Amino acid sequence: MSGPAYTLNIRNVDGEEHFLLDVDLVPVIRFLLPRWPEGYRMIENSQIKEWLVVPKPNKAVADEAHKNRLW
Repeated sequence: MSGPAYTLNIRNVDGEEHFLLDVDLVPVIRFLLPRWPEGYRMIENSQIKEWLVVPKPNKAVADEAHKNRLW
């Protein structure tokens, strides 16, 4: 396990077209405009009305037992 991602394994072995597909599902935090983070500039003429934040591990945590729980 590596962080908050969950891997979904999709397999088709019964049909004519065999395939294996691994998809990583990652939790995100969604923000809507006008709530941009402080220090970021607005992109002119953008149609984007939302942005997502993906959690990253806290590299300052030395305890391996807590490292994957603190995001």
